[in-house]
Amino acid sequence: MNTIQLECFLAVSDSLNFARAAEQLHITQPAVSHQIQSLEAELNTRLFVRTTRSVELTPAGFAFISDAKDILGRTRAAKARISSSDPGHISEFSIGCPGIPEQNLLPPVLRRLTEEFPRLHPLIKMGPLPIMQNQLQEEALHVLFGFTEEREENTAVPRASSKKTGAFALLAKTPVACILSPEHPLASRKSLSCRDLKDLSILACEPRQTHPVISAVIAPLIGQRSLENIFFCDNLSAILILARAGLGFSLVPDIPGQRALGLSYIPMENTPPLHFGLYYKNRSTHPALKRFIELMQKEFVCP
Repeated sequence: MNTIQLECFLAVSDSLNFARAAEQLHITQPAVSHQIQSLEAELNTRLFVRTTRSVELTPAGFAFISDAKDILGRTRAAKARISSSDPGHISEFSIGCPGIPEQNLLPPVLRRLTEEFPRLHPLIKMGPLPIMQNQLQEEALHVLFGFTEEREENTAVPRASSKKTGAFALLAKTPVACILSPEHPLASRKSLSCRDLKDLSILACEPRQTHPVISAVIAPLIGQRSLENIFFCDNLSAILILARAGLGFSLVPDIPGQRALGLSYIPMENTPPLHFGLYYKNRSTHPALKRFIELMQKEFVCP
């Protein structure tokens, strides 16, 4: 099994079209077919059902997607570690970003980081937090934005997970805020309590994407409402859209400098701050990791 086979498999599984996969990989269609056939022979199973009109994943093929991604991730991480000291090679640096606020923090830091490490190629990874936690453990990610429920650096327990993800570098203590349309009567308040929100429609994400502190506040509020007054959202982006539309409120971490435009952020009373920062396995996994952490921390210290 080699990386070319895996790249071809993932490209075809994504598009379910051999021609498009070949175009994406800049190789010929027969070359893609050959790599898939050799991979199937090595695994002794069919990964795709191919007809003249369609391509479909078999159950084995669908199950193999996560394995293929994991193998490629580990291979890339190993290559980055080995080649980073060679000035003739690029050095990939993988950053896990669960949401939009984290992504917005990156441009100034990456600009400075790539000036100091000219061969650095940042890879911005997005996806469900549990998957990215596993990728960090397997070193397919070098660093991951997240929250912790503990205050001491290097003893962190990640949100939405009971297992230790890795060391933790604190960036900021972020208050929990209620987000509302600026036109809402409560938008001018300096702070809010749960009692103030009892008659408003609520915008809620699934618990896996919500910090336990926020979930503990939101859960009883959801229980007090009928379904017509609850808008279930897949992610923070959907919540921000509905909040701007004036359809309800939600509770979010108020990360410094990362408030969404077109919304009012009002601090919640009697709610402890969340600890926002960076998870990593150890600072030696990539030569640029230590400097990345330092630059990110400086962003939060500087006005």
